[in-house]
Amino acid sequence: MQTNATIETQVKIRKLRLLFKQSHPAVLFSLLAAILLSISVSSEADSDYLLIWLGSLLFISLVRAVMFLSFFQVKPEDPEVPAWEWVYVATLMISALVWGMGAWLISVPLSPELQSITYFFLMGMSGGSILVYSSIRILTLWTVFILLVPQTLWLLAYGNHGQFYNAIGCVLFVIATVRSTKVLSRALDESFFLSLELKQEKEKAEYQARVDHLTQLYNRRAFTDLAEKAILLAQRMRTPLSTIILDVDHFKSINDRFGHQTGDEVLRRVAANLTGTLRQTDLCGRFGGEEFIVLLPNTDLENAIKIAEKLRANLENMELSADEGAPLSITASFGVISGDENLDALVSRADHAMYQAKQSGRNRVVSG
Repeated sequence: MQTNATIETQVKIRKLRLLFKQSHPAVLFSLLAAILLSISVSSEADSDYLLIWLGSLLFISLVRAVMFLSFFQVKPEDPEVPAWEWVYVATLMISALVWGMGAWLISVPLSPELQSITYFFLMGMSGGSILVYSSIRILTLWTVFILLVPQTLWLLAYGNHGQFYNAIGCVLFVIATVRSTKVLSRALDESFFLSLELKQEKEKAEYQARVDHLTQLYNRRAFTDLAEKAILLAQRMRTPLSTIILDVDHFKSINDRFGHQTGDEVLRRVAANLTGTLRQTDLCGRFGGEEFIVLLPNTDLENAIKIAEKLRANLENMELSADEGAPLSITASFGVISGDENLDALVSRADHAMYQAKQSGRNRVVSG
């Protein structure tokens, strides 16, 4: 089960993915806004300086575009996503710095009217940043501060009467941004956190519905669903398929003599023997009580018998002590069959072979 720390990591990863997804158009919009601003102030601004500023923005925009293209092409898995954060943050901060400082330096020698136009563009960029980078609050705040602080401080110190009050309005805007982004960020975190918790609980419920709580093997229902698919695949691919049913010998006597706690431990040890011996492609389940079933894809009868013999020997050699310290011997009877008919028929045949093993003295493998 995931801890809160793990869920918080997943929340961070989700927010980073959202950030990449929602912010890549901003690269183009930022460049277009810079071109429009340059055209608006070109009558008074130094053309060489404008070209240097636009060239700098074009370069960082290309770097950011390559970053986005690489991210979407690589499609990183969740553990790899945090490694992209520093590249994103670095390129965004450089871009915001070029915009904020560059626009301020451009506006200083301009007339008050064109200074106001420059400030209008910076405010628009800041407002867009709140929407584009909202998934990570600290990025939003730093971007807004870097964009607005240079020219706002200059206007407060050297602007005319109207510009001074514009700057005051900007300060109020920044204060409102700090508060609103806090609320938005908290709501987004809670939404992601709740979503991941619900997903975790759903997966837990689905797992519990398919797995036997005592042995951690598939329960009868889950095994049946998976086995039917494996049988259809074997029929389609014309590959051999074998089935093993095993039943723990004298299990009722173990429960009666040593108690159900010891009986439960026997079942857990049998399950551990199965999962430790079988392949990952094999299906294994608790079919009821002390009876277990195994489906072996791409396995003929001869090899299935060898597997059953190995399982039988492992159980026979297993050391287990009862609560009183008395050594307890665990054995099981195995029925092995091969075929790809429907599951009911396979179970019936394997069950019959297993009962023959019981009647023949137990602790043995009988094929049918």
